[in-house]
This record gives sequence, C-alpha cells and structure tokens, in this order.
Amino acid sequence: MNLGCGNAEFSEDMYDDGYKNIVNIDIASNVIEQMKGRNKSRKNMVFEVMDVRDMQYDDNIFDLIIDKSTIDALLCGENSYINVAKMLKETQRVLKDEGYYMIISYGKPENRVNHLERAHLDFEVSIYTIKKDFEEEKDLNKVHYVYLCKKRKGANDKSEKYFDEVIQQLVDQEKMENSLDNDDVNYDDQENDYDEINNYEIPFDEEDLEIENYEYYDKYLNMENKIQDQDLNSKFDENKLSKTITSDKDYNDIKEKLKSKSKNDTLPIINSKIKK
Repeated sequence: MNLGCGNAEFSEDMYDDGYKNIVNIDIASNVIEQMKGRNKSRKNMVFEVMDVRDMQYDDNIFDLIIDKSTIDALLCGENSYINVAKMLKETQRVLKDEGYYMIISYGKPENRVNHLERAHLDFEVSIYTIKKDFEEEKDLNKVHYVYLCKKRKGANDKSEKYFDEVIQQLVDQEKMENSLDNDDVNYDDQENDYDEINNYEIPFDEEDLEIENYEYYDKYLNMENKIQDQDLNSKFDENKLSKTITSDKDYNDIKEKLKSKSKNDTLPIINSKIKK
C-alpha cells in the first residue's frame, strides 16, 4: 500500500518495475480521480479515497506499507502528534505480522523515532539514509531518511491495550502547550498596554485645563484598572505620567477638584508641577 499517494509518480514507477498489486490511498478525492484516469492501463493498480487515520481495511492484510513523507505532512498540521499516533495505529493494524512499514522522510531520527516508539506500537525499527540526487541552495540536510519498521507479533493487542492512554497523554500535552502559547500572547498584549500608558501624552490647553485633565484622568483610570485586573502592577511606571502644566490656576484647587471627580486617592496627574 502507498500511504497518502498524492499525484506523485512513485507507485506508477513501482508498477512499471514489476510490483503489480498496489493499493493507493489519499484523503483528497480529486487527486484519486486524477490518478484513476492516469492509470487506466495499469491493471490491479487500486486508488481509493481514505483517511490514513481511519482505514477501512481488515486487520493484517498488507505485506508492505510505504509512507513517502505522509508523516512529514501530518507533523506540519494542527493536532500533529495526535494525528500521527492515529495513523501509526491504523498502519500497524492493517499490516501483517512481520510485515514492513517503510517511511521515506526528511525528518531526522531525533524528530521521528519517538513517534514510532509510543506505547501502543510494537515495531522493530532500522534507520537508513539515502543521499539526495540534488541539493537545494542552503539545504543543510543532504540525505533522506528511511525508517524500516518491522511489525512484531502481538502488536495489535498492544495497540488495543494502550492506544486510548497514549491519545489522552497527547491531548493533555497539547492543552498544556496551547496554554503556554496563550500566556505568551497575553504577555505581548500586556506589554502593549504598558507602552500605551507610559507613553500617553496629556493634551493640555490652558483655556480648557480642567476638561482636558478630567478626560485624561478617566482614560488613565481605565487603563490602570485593566493592568490591575491582570495583576501586573509591578510593571507599571507611574513616574512616566508626570507632566509639566502651565496655568494661573491654583494647584491645590485643581488637586481637590480631581479628587472629587475621581473619588480615588491615587492621582498621578497631581504629581505634575504647576509653573507659576
């Protein structure tokens, strides 16, 4: 079986080299229709729409399953570890005992072997490298990796016993990672809030001093409450809010009016200096 065949010529080349009984599956129906049309002359070449995570085949029927970078594709998507665990469980299930699952991958062993050694799987894994025919510019990986996985007897029983536990562990792991990612995003948002507060400029107009101060102070209180709600007061730099005001009005009079307006003893604006 060619697992996740796409529209590559890989299985066609195998057929022409003498491997006549090949099943090809892919989740994309338009690709399967294209491949069926392209291979009408190749008898016994089967193309079926199927999800590699939920194969509609009986247990223990394939001698060899080839995965040409399908595992790589899954690892680039959402819920990657969970999806790979499901695909490997299904691959092991439909493979005959002592049959081979061959992965051709860009992924290095330190990024692939852990997926093949989860508790619900039982493969004997050998690793080989194939030198690339050509190298792209700045391509530091000069080889393809081949993981040859021989299914041990009793592997399906092991899968039934441990699969749910493995999936739950991966779900919990993903939740924890998402939580950490969200914390990073929230921290970035909070940093923006600090910048907005600490860089806020008071628009002063001598003729409308009281109005301008009230408007500024209302905005300041809203922003301060937001920071307090996030329990991040330690990051707040009130000193940066101090400004110089030019006015003939009495400083104490402004101070009392602002206190009455806000009903709050914390008044960063009253730290400002009045030039007489």
